[in-house]
Amino acid sequence: MMNDKTRRRTRTTAAAAAAVSSVAGPAILSAHAAANDPKATCPGNAICEWEDGGFQTPVMWWSPTSRDLDYRNNQFASQPSEGLNDRISALWNNTSRYVKFFRNPNGSGATICLTPGGAISDLATVRIPGDEIHDWSNRISGHATYASLPSGCDTTRSTQGCSL
Repeated sequence: MMNDKTRRRTRTTAAAAAAVSSVAGPAILSAHAAANDPKATCPGNAICEWEDGGFQTPVMWWSPTSRDLDYRNNQFASQPSEGLNDRISALWNNTSRYVKFFRNPNGSGATICLTPGGAISDLATVRIPGDEIHDWSNRISGHATYASLPSGCDTTRSTQGCSL
């Protein structure tokens, strides 16, 4: 049972908390929203790849001028024993450059392009051009970056699918 002194302390604490939240509320909500944004794990000016759709389980960040045409020689930073090849399910091009991702090692096979700022939260929703059965989830084997739109990229589709 609460006595009068406890009730006063509870009301005072609640009033103080309400006053603080009304002043600091928007800042706290903004910080909270940023903390819950899965893409927030991607550093600025980087090409970011995630193992799981929805930008979950970050695995690799690349510099904006990077070029790696064979992911078979790369490992997850958090799991050095795990290979990166054919393990990517979400992409974000957080750079001002264009990125072309390759289906096969050595820059061969079907490709998908991302314009500056482009993102695909789940590669399982994007079909490989000319292949109605397979999607892009866990099928990326390399990438290259370009200062301007690379040849073969289709700029009319939001996913920027392209072929060589």
